[in-house]
Amino acid sequence: MTPQECWSKYKRIHPDVGDDIDTWQFGAKPDLLADLVVKGIKTATA
Repeated sequence: MTPQECWSKYKRIHPDVGDDIDTWQFGAKPDLLADLVVKGIKTATA
């Protein structure tokens, strides 16, 4: 699923959100955390 497909699916559930996809930093060290996700070490966040 592409990011746009995911956003469109979310918008069907929450029609009050805008058309723009919101983005935010992935933790204090985003590159390190993203690498852990890709490696399968990090599987959840809170």
